[in-house]
Order: sequence, then structure tokens, then C-alpha cells
Amino acid sequence: MKHGRGKFIWSDQSTYDGDFQQNNIHGVGEYKWADGRVFKGDWVDNRMEGKGVFSWSDGRKYVGEY
Repeated sequence: MKHGRGKFIWSDQSTYDGDFQQNNIHGVGEYKWADGRVFKGDWVDNRMEGKGVFSWSDGRKYVGEY
């Protein structure tokens, strides 16, 4: 079971580096999709929730609440 701080790499090379709670992405962390998208911010039960920054590989960026 994933719990505490750590890094997980999926088979498609997407990664998450941050907090886990009872096997879920939960807390603060950074998720990088294989296609170059990145979200840095707050997570609750595997969902982006709270403050964060979402960036696309073409340079677009959203800063705000989820």
C-alpha cells in the first residue's frame, strides 16, 4: 500500500511525485502525463482538488482552483 511521500511511475511513463494516503494520490504533488501535461498542486482521493497549476506542452498554463 502506498502511504506517505513517494514517486510512482506508470507503464506509459506518466509519473506522480508527492503524497499518498491509503494507496491514493492525496496531499500535495506533481503529476506528469506521458504527453507532456503537468499538474502541480493539491490532490484529494486521486483527483485534483484545491489550488494548483496545470501546464500543457505548448506553453499554456492554468493557475487557480480545482
